[in-house]
Amino acid sequence: MALLTAVAPPAGVDLVKEIADRGLVLETTVGDDAEPALRRLASARAKDREVVLDPAAIERLLVRTDSRAASFALELEKLLEWAGKGGRIKASDIEANVEDESSEDVYGLFDAIGRRDAGDALGRLERLLDGRDVRAGERDFKKVEDIWPVQLLGMLAGEVRRMLLIRARLDEGGATGFDASMSYQTFQARVLPRLMAPAAPFGRSPFETAQGGAHPFGLYRSAQRSSKFTTRQLARALTRAADVDVALKNSYPPLETLSVYVGELVAGPRSPLKRGGGRLMAPPCLLWKVSMSNLIYGATWPTVST
Repeated sequence: MALLTAVAPPAGVDLVKEIADRGLVLETTVGDDAEPALRRLASARAKDREVVLDPAAIERLLVRTDSRAASFALELEKLLEWAGKGGRIKASDIEANVEDESSEDVYGLFDAIGRRDAGDALGRLERLLDGRDVRAGERDFKKVEDIWPVQLLGMLAGEVRRMLLIRARLDEGGATGFDASMSYQTFQARVLPRLMAPAAPFGRSPFETAQGGAHPFGLYRSAQRSSKFTTRQLARALTRAADVDVALKNSYPPLETLSVYVGELVAGPRSPLKRGGGRLMAPPCLLWKVSMSNLIYGATWPTVST
């Protein structure tokens, strides 16, 4: 007899205790990356049930179930039963029969913006706002539902500010010395020391905080994202974020409001940028008169009334 479980069984269950007492419990794990094991499981189960399971269908099922083993296995069995012996499961069948339970990665939005890929960026933004779970890379992220659009804007503005700081530091002296295709190790050796050098007259790097310096890999990814933008474009985007914040707090539709902002960030805004009430963003000549201390310490860029 074999007792198989995808999760830890309840403590104190007599059957499990008896099996353990006899030394017949074998604990195993698929590790941090479950996807290879889930692909093997899908292929093996499809072969057993004599069902053709397209590779694209497996990949789509991984996405729809967020690669969670229990959900993946449950949906897989439903699909195999639905297809029947001699049947075939295609990617379109996954779309039609499996509810999308996947989470969305905030960093995926940042990466799409860095590539200036409007379609991917706007699609990810819509997913971030449709009520699904949100994560930051591999880490779960706690969003505050009542203010989630404003919270998301704050994260996005923080990344734009980080990109702007990096571009400004790297542009000093004319040549950046940074290539988006360089390896992380090369970035650490050649670029990171420049970013972490003290900025006059403050005596510290703008990337230092009370908790210490920013994570080097985070700066590397932000540097990559900033490589397709100029400092002026990023400064304008940071300016615009203040207007978007006001709009969201005045009950403007979150998806439409943030979509316009992300679209302008990716494609480049029209000039001048207007918002309700007849206010214009400050012209570039005024933007560049703002002191470096505003940039380093996080003050917002100015707007002027017409």
